[in-house]
Parts: sequence; C-alpha cells; structure tokens
Amino acid sequence: MIRKPLTEYRFSLRARATSWYVGLLAMALVVFSIGIYVCIRTYLNESLQRALSGTAHTIANDFLAKLPMKGDAWVLGEIRESYEASPNDHYIRLSAGNEVLYQTGDMRDPSIPIAEIALPQSSGGDDFHRQTIQGRGVMIDLEHHCGRGESFVGYDQLMRIMEEDKVEVEEGDLVCFRTGYDRVILDMNKHPDPKVLEEYPCAALDGRDERILNWITKSGAVALISDNRAVEASPSRPCEEDHCASLPLHAHCLFKLGVYLGEIWYLSELADWLRAQGRSRFLLTAPPLRLPGAVGSPANAIATV
Repeated sequence: MIRKPLTEYRFSLRARATSWYVGLLAMALVVFSIGIYVCIRTYLNESLQRALSGTAHTIANDFLAKLPMKGDAWVLGEIRESYEASPNDHYIRLSAGNEVLYQTGDMRDPSIPIAEIALPQSSGGDDFHRQTIQGRGVMIDLEHHCGRGESFVGYDQLMRIMEEDKVEVEEGDLVCFRTGYDRVILDMNKHPDPKVLEEYPCAALDGRDERILNWITKSGAVALISDNRAVEASPSRPCEEDHCASLPLHAHCLFKLGVYLGEIWYLSELADWLRAQGRSRFLLTAPPLRLPGAVGSPANAIATV
C-alpha cells in the first residue's frame, strides 16, 4: 500500500475553523479559570488578614494593655475565655510591622510568658475619654414587671415585657434597663446595709441565655445601660460547659461586638416619668470624664424628654 506524505494532507476549511474555535475556547477557559483562581485567592487572603488583624488589635487593646495592672494570669484567662483554641491553632505570633514581638509554639501552652511581649505604641485610636455617647435612649422597665427580688430575665420574658409596654429597639439605640437597684442604694441614705442589698438584688438579664446574646447582636444596639451592678446577673447561672466566661454578656458585648455597657446609672426617676407619659424613648447624652487610657469612665448622663 502506498501512502502520501503527511505534508500533502490538506484539512478542509470546516476542520480548520473548528480547530481554531476549539483552541480559542480552550484558551478563554484557561484564562478565565486563572482569573477566578487569582481573585478568590486574593479575596480569601485579604479576608483572613483583616480577621487576624482585628483579633490581634482586640487582644492588644483589651488584654495586653491591662497587663501592668492585671498580671499574666488574668490576661491568659481572658484570652482563653474569649478566643477558645481550635485544632487549627498552632502558635501565636505578635508583630509590629516587620518586627516580631513574640512567638510561641502552642497557643494553648499555659506557660506563655506574656510579660516578655513588648507592647506596641498607641496609634491614637484610644480616644474613649474624648467621645460623647449621644442618641436615642429606650427605657425597658424591668422593676415594674419583676419587682425588686432576684430575677434572671431571659429572652422570652424580655420579649413579653417589651411587647406589653410597646417598646421597640432599633439599630443605634441606647437601651436602658430600670431594675430599681438605684433606689435600693439611695434609700439606704448613705448607710449601706449588705442585708438590704441581699434582700433586694433586683432583676438582671440572664447572660447565659444564648437568645439574649443573639438579640443584642441583631438589634444593633450601641449600648446597654442599667441601674444595677453589671446589666447581667452577677454571678451568672452555673456554666453547663467545661469552660465559659464568668460574665457571658460582658464577653459578648465588649469583646465580640464592641457594645458599650453602662452600670449603676440613676434611671428610676426618668423611668417613672416615661411610664406616666406612656413613653419609652428619649434623647440621651452621656459625656464621660476625661480619663486618658481608661477602659471605662463615670458618665455625666442627661436625658432630654
């Protein structure tokens, strides 16, 4: 059999056009795939960097800045409660720019010498003492419904109280909880009696109720303010897990959400007036004292009705 050389074969116009189209399509798919890969890779890396940077700044500002006052044990305990280790956590490395401040082999190692970490200089964002909290205040009258006895107010009870009093909480609100504890203190006329405080602990939010914490997140509230000692019940209900925060609402609001907490405010006079008028909203202005470097401050609060 005699065969022609390959050089003498000629593909038809249709075959050549099909080959061109297939080649162009394959090239387009390759370029498109590379583009998608690069975009997703960049997005995931940037998201991870933002999350890690936010966590690092939170640890530095909320924990490491208090190291001179609180000590290693307190800082380690708070970090463990707020940032529980996962199987993917292998080490902690703290750095400022290109300079590594500290690096350890295992973040769950209880012997981490935190005192060796050189704290970064303030970037100027610590201006809490210059900021005035001002916005729409919303009063929730727990004393009217719960009295002054001990009461752990959970999500269901809180929703019933708000529905009965026609209280609505919207994004940006400063939510106030009147429990009557301020009147308990003032009625002792500067002669504190532990027996009276024990007899009238007053109502408080149940920080162990996950639905309460979810409601705080979804509500978009800027601050939770109360006339009692901690907004939430203190001490909290017993923990059902091996490890948990002693004040779960504090951990949720301060460390995870950045929601302000106001404690031991005088609210009863305002709450009585609002109830008499059938109202729950007012303008709240609360400038803090100028205490540079502080993590909290007494507030000179004024309600405009």
